[in-house]
Amino acid sequence: MTITLKIDNSEIEKELKKIIQQQKVITLATLKKVLNNFDDNIKYPKKDPKKHSKFIDREYSISDVEDTALGHIKNSAKFIHDLRRES
Repeated sequence: MTITLKIDNSEIEKELKKIIQQQKVITLATLKKVLNNFDDNIKYPKKDPKKHSKFIDREYSISDVEDTALGHIKNSAKFIHDLRRES
């Protein structure tokens, strides 16, 4: 069986190769486990939200609120109650 993964980041690719090469036998279950735990093995740099966020300066009107997807809901408690009963 051949499984092909496309990884655009060379650092992630090297790390994944290292993890897979450490395994004695690669089974589908082992591969799933490696891929599921893969994110835990990679360190991502954290960004400061104060430096990397931007303020959205926009005027809002009443028509913006009326055009929302859930604008038809008049009683949110009843709506949620009915949704829970349906499921």
